[in-house]
Amino acid sequence: MKDVFELEDLFFRYSEKVLAIVDQDGLVVDANRTWKNRLEYDPQEVIGSPLWDYAHNEDRDPLVKTIRDAAGDGTGPNTVRVRMLSKEAPHNMVLVEWRFVPRDGYLLAFGLPLPIPMADLSDRDLLFELSNDLMCIAGTDGYFYDLNPAWSHTLGWSLDELKSRPFLDFVHPDDKERTMKEAERLSRGNTVHRFENRYRTKGGRYRWLVWTATGDVERGRIFAVTRDITHQKNAEEALRASEDRFRSLAESAANAIISSDTTSRITFFNRSAERLFRHRAEDVVGESLTVLMPPEYREAHLDGMARFAKTGQTRIIGRTIELVGQRSDGTTFPLELNIAHWRSQGEDQFTAIIHDITARKEAAERVRQYAERMRRSNEELEQFASVASHDLQEPLGVVRSYVQLLERRLEGFDDERAKKYMHFIADGTARMQSLIEDLLSYSRVGSRGRDLVPVDTEASVRRALDQLSLRIEESAAEVTVEPLPRVMADEGQLERLFQNVISNAVKYRRPEVEPRIKIRVGGGEHGMYRFEVADNGIGIAPEHHDRVFQIFQRLHGRGEYEGTGIGLAICKKIVERHGGRIWLESEPGEGTTVKFTLPGVAE
Repeated sequence: MKDVFELEDLFFRYSEKVLAIVDQDGLVVDANRTWKNRLEYDPQEVIGSPLWDYAHNEDRDPLVKTIRDAAGDGTGPNTVRVRMLSKEAPHNMVLVEWRFVPRDGYLLAFGLPLPIPMADLSDRDLLFELSNDLMCIAGTDGYFYDLNPAWSHTLGWSLDELKSRPFLDFVHPDDKERTMKEAERLSRGNTVHRFENRYRTKGGRYRWLVWTATGDVERGRIFAVTRDITHQKNAEEALRASEDRFRSLAESAANAIISSDTTSRITFFNRSAERLFRHRAEDVVGESLTVLMPPEYREAHLDGMARFAKTGQTRIIGRTIELVGQRSDGTTFPLELNIAHWRSQGEDQFTAIIHDITARKEAAERVRQYAERMRRSNEELEQFASVASHDLQEPLGVVRSYVQLLERRLEGFDDERAKKYMHFIADGTARMQSLIEDLLSYSRVGSRGRDLVPVDTEASVRRALDQLSLRIEESAAEVTVEPLPRVMADEGQLERLFQNVISNAVKYRRPEVEPRIKIRVGGGEHGMYRFEVADNGIGIAPEHHDRVFQIFQRLHGRGEYEGTGIGLAICKKIVERHGGRIWLESEPGEGTTVKFTLPGVAE
């Protein structure tokens, strides 16, 4: 039995019939969800009310009688057809055939919604009660004689209020003159189709109405049917305003803007498009988009439009793509476009924003050609440096060897001038060899570098210090190295970088002051670490801070400090190859801090 009750409950809850349980007095005890679907009443609203409260006035007595007969001895008729009122629009009625079945002191009410037979309705019911449209009979004297309930529902006025005043009182001031002219035409027996005006609601707003009416001269009557089109008007106005804004913005836009429909016909062509494609808008609107494309692109475009029409999918919506356009004179140019898909009045539309990228393409080609020339130039420079280092160092080695022989020959002589000349020759030869080696190292930073890999910076610094150990010991320098992070680097170049910077810190020390050098990492951003090598040396004037990183730039004479003036230029090239930058902070007599950035290791 439990299963049976559960099935009955499911049937009650989900039946498409209007179901209810009423007691002996006709009060609703329970109701199913079809009340909401068909009559717009929540089931909880009707519980506790007499069932006949929801019936048309003319049908209440038959409904009451049938309920009482069914609740009595059950011998009377237990079915009746009743017009039930809709909650939200009482003039919209649903014809329901009720069947009442006694059970356990209650009546099970089964309501079958039926179409209302035309023959069962009076003319007034048919015309006024069942229409969602506003229907009326007006007199040629300017007053309403009769109106259906839809007027009250739409405008908020009671029917008596609408009848008590001339109908022109409810018309928008801007529409009164037109309305009077149409009323005069109707009073002469004419017919009006799709006349629009605005009627004032009780709340003070206005609703747009569209009229179809005819006049009867003999009876002095106007018979009219009107429909509320306010939502349509608002939508049209919003669309019109949107289109006006779009056109205003589009016409003033620097980029070409073109719209088309699903048949690929151009519907909008702004001034920038006219300048870009050298077509007049009036000549291309209505034409196919293919007139703007070179022949080799047209078939693919038409295939894409056909695919959209079939599947609703396209491959280019929402993407930036590069294509080729064709002007009216047949010349072509590269373009970049973005396409948006939208709908207007139920129709698919496409709008493209087009940018001429001829200048960008030409600039890119110039950059490519320049890069290619630079690549070839660098290769030639590297080849030259390699040859020069070999061809120049070989004779220099010969000169140096013979100078050494001459020096040994002159050891027994007291010719100080000859010895001095030999010293100058040997020193110049050594400096020339050193300069050639440094120049070769500078040229190979970019061309002979290895891939960037995770490198232990502290280990690279230790190796650099080992290379400089003799200089550090001779100068009694003290080097402090704080903990350093791993970086992405060319290990050999990283070691050369620290070796050059530390070497300068030792070299450019103040007289009688032992060098103090500190190496640390000072933080960073965007994945880069900032390294600092600080010393207590002679310092550098601010006006020379950039100059020291240029090749062959020396701030001191050769007699004061050794070197070729290329060390910091090599450092700059190494740092820039790693994607960083290098600079220094210094004042004369207050030491120098060289700072540079290197990429960290992504953990």
